Amino acid sequence: MVPSRTLSFILFAGFLTWPDLDLFAAQQKSSPAPSGQQWVDIVDKVRGAIVTIETQKELGTGFLIAKNGTLVTNFHVIKDAELISVTLQSGEVYKAAYLIRADEEKDIAILRIEAAELPFVDLGNSDGSRVGEEVMTIGTPEGLEQTVSTGIVSGRRLMPAGFALLQTTAPVSHGSSGGPLLNRDGKTIGIITACLADGQNLNFAIPINYVRGIVDSLTLSSTPPLLISARTGTVAAAGDATQTRQAKRPTTEPVPTPIDRHLLIPPISAPTSPPSAATSKSR
Repeated sequence: MVPSRTLSFILFAGFLTWPDLDLFAAQQKSSPAPSGQQWVDIVDKVRGAIVTIETQKELGTGFLIAKNGTLVTNFHVIKDAELISVTLQSGEVYKAAYLIRADEEKDIAILRIEAAELPFVDLGNSDGSRVGEEVMTIGTPEGLEQTVSTGIVSGRRLMPAGFALLQTTAPVSHGSSGGPLLNRDGKTIGIITACLADGQNLNFAIPINYVRGIVDSLTLSSTPPLLISARTGTVAAAGDATQTRQAKRPTTEPVPTPIDRHLLIPPISAPTSPPSAATSKSR
């Protein structure tokens, strides 16, 4: 016969153990799955649309937004370019690109290479992005092609010029400029453009809705694109081989990169003041 004191201990121990196991099982069943797709599936889906862009003095990233070879990158990646090459994920290299449209203030450039049936990424709605949501970027940091990093949207900043930036913790480096910032649906919500060099994971992306606005307006414009060719070192209006001019010579100042392009976030003087940010000129 088991002494009553011993039996009480056994029952008490069982009372502590079994509910814990049941609770653990219940927690496993009730844990919500991450919203959207898995990152590995998104990487497999979009990596073919990520390109590496090289000029005579700059390295950057870009991404295809249409199967006809239209792609997006940062303006500072191709600024003053005399020669340019676009390397696809497959290893194919295109030695010339048409500059379709550029917005230097927002650091946006839309290019086109002479290709067809290429993979491309879907453009999301950056206005619907939320602070705290998970994001991913793919780029060529320090020349390491197809590098993937993840983080969150950590804030929104309003520039003095009146346009917004998305702040993210996804790590980036020189060469990441122009890469896509993707959400859990595999859609691009931003373009990696800059970082706060003195901070840690204080990185910034241009909201993709600015690009969508430019793309929507392309059919309304009759301005011919410019051809930037590594073979000729000249810039010509598309469709007019005789109308050429020497490409603008590089300035003595280096083209701003994600590391060099400082963002100075001033302190907020009052709780009601809107967040703001200011950029310095390239050094």
